[in-house]
Amino acid sequence: MIGFFLFILIFALIGASIPVTISVIAYLSRKSKRKAIIANLPQDVTYTANVRLNSPKKNDAFLKLKAFEFSGVLYIKVEKVYVDGTKGQHYEFDLHSSAITWPGVQVQNGAMQWFCIDDMNGQKLYVNAETGVFVFRLSSSMPSTKDVYQYLLNQQKISQIG
Repeated sequence: MIGFFLFILIFALIGASIPVTISVIAYLSRKSKRKAIIANLPQDVTYTANVRLNSPKKNDAFLKLKAFEFSGVLYIKVEKVYVDGTKGQHYEFDLHSSAITWPGVQVQNGAMQWFCIDDMNGQKLYVNAETGVFVFRLSSSMPSTKDVYQYLLNQQKISQIG
């Protein structure tokens, strides 16, 4: 009888470790791809943030396997916001004319907070700061989604003044 319970316990532990292992492997893959993107950025970049991203279609979908579509690096260079994705995506937003909004936590995306950047010409991305393996930020060395959002808003105000 004890052997049966021990077997069930071991089986449950192994079953629980599989999703964690998959999450760690996926995070390490995203991390190495983002490092490669950062290594190839232009010299005059003034800000970078590791991010998770959704297109409007993916963001608004209710049933999905994961809360984000792809990851990448958001960076600022000469009053433009760029996003380079780990799957080869490239987006460019003008800091003067783009709308930067805070939808916050959305039911369809679980407990993750999001902001949106919209160039008002059909190009729109939902952005969440990379927090590592977990949904919640466990290290203060990484900026939160709210930190990245506030930084972009501040840069937008500065660019409109100057």
